[in-house]
Amino acid sequence: MTDDEAKELKKTATATATDVQVIKVKLEALEKLVSTFVTRPEFDPVKMIAYGMAGSVLLTVLGAIMARIIAK
Repeated sequence: MTDDEAKELKKTATATATDVQVIKVKLEALEKLVSTFVTRPEFDPVKMIAYGMAGSVLLTVLGAIMARIIAK
């Protein structure tokens, strides 16, 4: 191995080490972000309420349409 090859290898190793450090920092930030997400059991009551309200609105609209059709 020549001197130039050794220097190039050392430069590549240093760049790789820097990249690893950047990845570690980004991973820590991502872990913090993921910990703030709502879990599925916490979301289920919200989902049930939203689906219930949407179903009620749809049922009301369909009922109004049917009432208009039957009234004629």
